[in-house]
Amino acid sequence: MKLVPETRDALVRLGETSEKDLVAAMVEAAEILRAVVPSCVGVSYSLLDEHLTFTVVATRRETDELEALRRPQEERRQGRAPVVDVLDEQLWREQSTVAAEHGVRSTLTVPVVANGALVGTVSVYAGEPAAFDGREERVADAVGGSATDRTANADLAFRSLQEASSAPARLDERQTIDRAVGAIGSSERVPVDAARRMLVEDAERTGITAVQAARTVLRSQER
Repeated sequence: MKLVPETRDALVRLGETSEKDLVAAMVEAAEILRAVVPSCVGVSYSLLDEHLTFTVVATRRETDELEALRRPQEERRQGRAPVVDVLDEQLWREQSTVAAEHGVRSTLTVPVVANGALVGTVSVYAGEPAAFDGREERVADAVGGSATDRTANADLAFRSLQEASSAPARLDERQTIDRAVGAIGSSERVPVDAARRMLVEDAERTGITAVQAARTVLRSQER
């Protein structure tokens, strides 16, 4: 398993203020999930409040090995030429994802709760349609999530991969906001929480985003 470039970049930056090796921890967590779900081809961790997504995908070698194991099964199934309902959901899922670059044929998303609050989700992507059958509890345990509220096949298009590509830009925006909050706190002589609230309220009042308001604050400081 390997980190997508944007995830590696974001985790390296976040790791500068952490005692933990976030890159190694992410890869290790993905490998644990792959041990639970052998046909795992990707894992995405999404943090809700931070609007950050981190993604690990199978290497080309791992994907090729999985495809080599799966192809004979597909050929045997096609050789039987079963009669099916054209609206059959299982067939629709397979046909809609068979050409996907990462070979995603099923997904399982579990919520992650901390101190009674939803903090994020973990989505696991697999190359077999029934990859998660009977494994839901083990997947949830592996990521510290809840199998009770799991969602199956919610992201067959692997949209989280695109979301992960924006992680570095979101970190840049967060850094801009933090700098602006610091500037407001210094000029207004107020605590950080109050300065952040002032920034958000100003953004809402003027109909712009918090990061746009932050850039305005920083530009005014440069004059």
